[in-house]
Amino acid sequence: MTALAVPIAIGSPANGFDKMDLQKLKLTKACERCNLSGANLREAELSEAILAYANLIDAELGGVNLSFAKL
Repeated sequence: MTALAVPIAIGSPANGFDKMDLQKLKLTKACERCNLSGANLREAELSEAILAYANLIDAELGGVNLSFAKL
């Protein structure tokens, strides 16, 4: 008898942002507790954005305006 190992992913990938969260941020400048890990946010205008508890690990933030943003 041969056993097969099958990888199981639980939760979101370590570097996979939620596309719906990114869309919400673009439309409303508010995305609390969002998964934006690894998202390309370069040069984004996010002044006064509400990003409290958002996951920004490995997000591309070069040139982003976060003036007065709630992080």
